[in-house]
Amino acid sequence: MLDDLNTIKSPNRSEFNSDNFFGQTQKFVAELKNRILVFDGAMGTMIQQHSLEESDFCGEVVINTTIPQTGNNDLLTLSNPEIISTIH
Repeated sequence: MLDDLNTIKSPNRSEFNSDNFFGQTQKFVAELKNRILVFDGAMGTMIQQHSLEESDFCGEVVINTTIPQTGNNDLLTLSNPEIISTIH
């Protein structure tokens, strides 16, 4: 399994070919069937541009917590899904 990690190639935007989008999508779906794919991007940076406050993270989902939720970006999918939708 660890040897397989060494064969994973980082994506390169210059390899993207819009003329073959369908073919590339099929290849992507095939890879999803065979392994776990991890995407890392600028999601945090995009969220920070919204200048969110504690109430934005909690919304109506998190009530009566003593633990600050500011910066809990995963929580936004429940409390403020429109922000996540606009980013994607």
